[in-house]
This record gives sequence, C-alpha cells and structure tokens, in this order.
Amino acid sequence: MGISHIHKNNIIHRNINTENIYLKERNNFSDPVIINYELAEYFNEENDFDVKKCGTIGYIAPEVLNSK
Repeated sequence: MGISHIHKNNIIHRNINTENIYLKERNNFSDPVIINYELAEYFNEENDFDVKKCGTIGYIAPEVLNSK
C-alpha cells in the first residue's frame, strides 16, 4: 500500500529494503511505514528521467542494474 501511495504521487523511493521499512509497533505487520527518502526523486514523464544506479546491494531492481 505504501509503494502504491508514493507512486501515485509521482515519487520513486529507489532504496526499498528491510532497513527502510519501519513497524510502528513490535510484531504488528499490518501498518508498516516506509522511511529514508534520501535517494527518492519525483518522476515526471515529460522530463528525461536518468536512472541512476543506486540503492542497497541485494535489493536493487534488476531493471536498474540492466539499464545503460
């Protein structure tokens, strides 16, 4: 749900991993919070979007690694 929300607002997080998902209450997985937006960018289809290869090793999306 969180990823859907930020994508609807034209934000790309670019570093989703286990350290960037916070639980408000211990062992309550029903309401996670996405944190650490330091690599996030706004996406606008009218702009040229240069895909930077960034993120946490082991969590980087294959399409980012395969981009030129």
